Amino acid sequence: MKKTLLFIALCFTATVQAINQYTNQTFLFPKEIFGSYGMEQASWHNIVYNKNSRGAALQAYAYAQTTIPDSTSSQYFLFDYLDQLVVASDATNYDVETFTRNILGAWIGLEGSTPFDGSFTLTPKQSQYGLTLAFSQDLSKYVDVAYLRNSSFTVSLPIVHIKNQLVYQGNPEILQAFQGLNTIAEQDPTKYTNLNETWQYLIFNDQVQQATQLSDLKLQFASRYQSDDDVQVATTSFLIFPLGQSVNNYFLFQPAFNYNGHIVFGAGISFQFPLLRSQDQLTRLCFYTGLENKFLFGNNQDRTVDIIGKPYSRYMQLYDRYQNGLVPAVNALTRNCLVEPFNLVNFIAGLRYKHKESIAEIGYEMWGHDTERITINGTNLWVDNRYGIANINGNGILDANNTGIQTASGSTINYVMPDTEHNVYIRTKDLNLLTAAARATLVHRAYTSLGYGHKTETIDFIANLGLFLEVVQNNAAFSNWGGWLKAGCTF
Repeated sequence: MKKTLLFIALCFTATVQAINQYTNQTFLFPKEIFGSYGMEQASWHNIVYNKNSRGAALQAYAYAQTTIPDSTSSQYFLFDYLDQLVVASDATNYDVETFTRNILGAWIGLEGSTPFDGSFTLTPKQSQYGLTLAFSQDLSKYVDVAYLRNSSFTVSLPIVHIKNQLVYQGNPEILQAFQGLNTIAEQDPTKYTNLNETWQYLIFNDQVQQATQLSDLKLQFASRYQSDDDVQVATTSFLIFPLGQSVNNYFLFQPAFNYNGHIVFGAGISFQFPLLRSQDQLTRLCFYTGLENKFLFGNNQDRTVDIIGKPYSRYMQLYDRYQNGLVPAVNALTRNCLVEPFNLVNFIAGLRYKHKESIAEIGYEMWGHDTERITINGTNLWVDNRYGIANINGNGILDANNTGIQTASGSTINYVMPDTEHNVYIRTKDLNLLTAAARATLVHRAYTSLGYGHKTETIDFIANLGLFLEVVQNNAAFSNWGGWLKAGCTF
């Protein structure tokens, strides 16, 4: 019992921080639709641990979900916990901090030759659809070893379609600026172009970004310790191999498949026992619970960081002393990083009402993960004393003063503050890596399902329909509603 309690405590340690709202982030890792422990087990538990004569079982289930609007979701990709940001440009007060704007237009290409004042907000929304095929085989049918007598091997493969949209509301000129168009002369020759590079990362895309992909391959080993008279005790261990790549960070809020390219090692445990039985024992009320922990191995990804204490500094301009010119900060601040998400936890509990082989179920599921750890790779380290925040004027043009100082280290996205004595360059210790991390979150799901079961001499069948409602505890994931439909058999 002590070992079990310790295991549960360790699994839940990763979720204790998931109570805060977040802001000024560049990456969001929503809950994967196919990874629901409760959805996988619905009705499946009734045949996978009690297979028919050949010891084989098969299930296929389709599922869908879509986000529920949340009042704090816009704050995640904006900054200072604001629901909208004001952008203004004026050549006369660009070097003065003001509370009437959040972003100085000159930083993003809206020069001050013509006064400009506008605002915008970003609201992420998502829909996911998919189909999972799973096949399980009892090993005792092929290997006569005592240790494997109650063991099985399962292969599952999800096919997922994801639709992401970063809903933009605001002035179209601001959207164009955040798409980097004002830095490319061929796109609009009337705009100035003083940057040595075009924007290459985190471009705002207000259109639907969608893709379909074989998500991953899951290989699972299961052992049942008890599966008679509605008492079930089983453990699983598994490996999940990605069948696709991580997002490339070109657009903000791109669809992320298959745990975003991470290899996963996991383990789970499930229990079921009866609470009430009718005299003929055809009708039973059972309690069930389960816990599944996934460990995601680190992999390399491009992530965009910020400068500590300077939200949205990634959308400013930097002076590159190697090129002796201006570059978009988003290019320089995007680094190839080792990303370590560590653990994802699924916990389920609920009641099952059984009549013969049919099952009605009502349950609760919790999904959570901690904040990722981001480490810039040694092959792509930040070069100290190369980049500095640019000393620009109200038109976004490098404005070296009489002493040749071309940096403005005290500046923020709100205004320009030129350095006065010497150029000040950005060092590694000035980078805020948390900006680039998927942040800790908890998602709570209430679900119900209705399953039909039928036994024959050679094949047992199941069909199951489920609905769910998810509520996220902060804005680092989404609230969703959706459902699933599955069919399966054992033979």
